[in-house]
Amino acid sequence: MSKVIISDVQNNEIPEIIKNVFEIFGVEDKVKDKKVLVKPNILGPFPPERGVTTDPRVISAIVQELKKCRSKEIVVGDNSGSIHFDLFKIAKITGILDASEGCYRNIAGEVLEVKVESKFIDELFISKIVKEADYVINVPKFKTHSLTTITGAIKNMFGIIPG
Repeated sequence: MSKVIISDVQNNEIPEIIKNVFEIFGVEDKVKDKKVLVKPNILGPFPPERGVTTDPRVISAIVQELKKCRSKEIVVGDNSGSIHFDLFKIAKITGILDASEGCYRNIAGEVLEVKVESKFIDELFISKIVKEADYVINVPKFKTHSLTTITGAIKNMFGIIPG
C-alpha cells in the first residue's frame, strides 16, 4: 500500500518534517552506503522568494538527513535546460548550491549512450550520475505551468534528460 504524507509546514519546522518523512518511509535502511541523487527543481536564476524553484531549506534538510543515514555519496543536481546561464550560477542564485553543502553537480555534465530495444530508437543519452544512482529523491516544486496546468513529480524528472 502507498504512503502519502500531507503536512502544513511552517518555515522552522522543515528539518523536523524531513526527519519524520525519512522515519515513516524507512529511508535510513535504504540509503545507508548507497549513492543518492537529490533532484530539485532548478528552473532558472530565480531567488527562493520567487517561489518557482525547490525551497533550498528543504534541500538542506534532506542533505543533513542523508548524512546522518551515512549514504555513501550524496549528489544534489538538476539540468535546468537553461542555455543562457551557467548552471552553477543558477544554483547559487536559487540557494540550492549553498544548501547542497558541496554536493551539487550538473547532472547533464557527463552523458552515457545506452542501447535500448525499441522499434522507434536504437539508443538513449542519459546522465551518468542518474544511471549510477542507487536512489533518486525527487523534490519538485508544486506550481502552475502554461502547458501542463500544474507541475509536480513527473514533470520535475524531465530535468534528468541531458540537453
